[in-house]
Amino acid sequence: MSIRLGRYVFLVFSLLVLGLAAEQASAQLQVTVGTGTSSSTTMQPVYRSSATSGYDFSKYSMLYTAADLAGMTPGSQVTDIEFWLDGGDTASGTTANISIYLRNTTATNYTQDEQFSTQITGATLVYSNTAQTVTAPSGGGWYSFGAFNGGVFNYQGDSMEVIIDWELSGTTTAGFSWRYNDYTGGSATNTRCLGEG
Repeated sequence: MSIRLGRYVFLVFSLLVLGLAAEQASAQLQVTVGTGTSSSTTMQPVYRSSATSGYDFSKYSMLYTAADLAGMTPGSQVTDIEFWLDGGDTASGTTANISIYLRNTTATNYTQDEQFSTQITGATLVYSNTAQTVTAPSGGGWYSFGAFNGGVFNYQGDSMEVIIDWELSGTTTAGFSWRYNDYTGGSATNTRCLGEG
């Protein structure tokens, strides 16, 4: 009887140790790109300059280099992506369509005439919603369109593209004002990648 009990205790202890090791091996991932305090309604990830704007759609692609993503290691799994949205901006109703793609690439910049259809070739559709709502955090803050419903994205260690296709058939109470950083040659929206790595 004591031999069986001893084996049982050893088995339970071993499983606990393995569980803790697995939990530590897949630590939570949170990598932030950009800390800018400027904001604009003409920035990505989705364009909406004002409540009365006639532009109800946008297609944006953002390229983050390995240097931008320092802290993400090859094999990291991205499960969500957030953008800093200043407060007070909402899309009324559930009338927006959105598709978010991620793609591993070795590119460090875009060529001038790259077409959207070319950019999504080989990309992974990680999130889509035909009834997307957008409500800015009170006072501004990190905003997620939603945890990935197309599966996790496996980061391979080089650059990563975030490609967003947005179409709004409803109304908004204001423009969407996204925070961004200026850098030599352009600007980039403050972005945060979440997952396990």
